[in-house]
Amino acid sequence: MKEEVNERNNRRRRERYASDSDYRRSIILDRRNRYRTQKAKHVRDCSKLTEADLKLNSRVRTLADGHTMNTVSTSQLAELIGYHHITVIRWQTQGVFPKPRLKLRGRGSAFTVTEAKKLAAVMAEHQKTHQYLFESDKKTVSLLKKAMS
Repeated sequence: MKEEVNERNNRRRRERYASDSDYRRSIILDRRNRYRTQKAKHVRDCSKLTEADLKLNSRVRTLADGHTMNTVSTSQLAELIGYHHITVIRWQTQGVFPKPRLKLRGRGSAFTVTEAKKLAAVMAEHQKTHQYLFESDKKTVSLLKKAMS
């Protein structure tokens, strides 16, 4: 009897999953969040990140215009705020996380230490309630863009 009820409920869920794209998307996001939460090795918290930490992890680089400046690469910033650099690059491609504006001599780009500090502060606030950043996190996305202006 109990197995029949379970089978009937599962069949109903499968039919809804196949026909309702909003339901399917919510299930996918729920599974993804559950997986990421279970797999997270540590709770991300960049709230204790100081400007001294950023300067310590920054490098003096030559900009495209010939000036030198302390800068933080996307990979360095990703590590400091607790994410893999490919995750942050994916966010940049999706338009969720700002791209660096400073063009380096040769190839590449970087954030200034001040920009990195502002971005880390926004992410620290976001990390109090969320482990990851999604396009649906409109408030955080707008704060990140504002931090770069």
